[in-house]
Amino acid sequence: QDREHLDASADAYTTQADELRTRLAELQTRESRLQRELTTAQQAYNSVAAIEPVLAFVADLTPGNTRILNEAQVPIAPTGPSLPLVALLAAVVTALAATVFVFLREAVREPTARA
Repeated sequence: QDREHLDASADAYTTQADELRTRLAELQTRESRLQRELTTAQQAYNSVAAIEPVLAFVADLTPGNTRILNEAQVPIAPTGPSLPLVALLAAVVTALAATVFVFLREAVREPTARA
């Protein structure tokens, strides 16, 4: 009878040990995930802490050392495109396209036709 009781106790302890091992594995998985999150958060904090003095310096410079030269004015009429500028850009694009066309034509021409 003592032997049966000991066997039953051993089986119960074995079952409990298996449950505890499973729980331990789950906790270790959770710990590793939390450790990764902590490492990521520490890296983000360190990055922000590294640039914080620069941000504070810029924030201190901006309000006191700026001055407005000319106040903004509401435009009276919209401005259209500059016709000379558009004509100049069209001429430059046309010249580039013609140059590329000439170079490509020379590149694909047969060697005997050049003579």
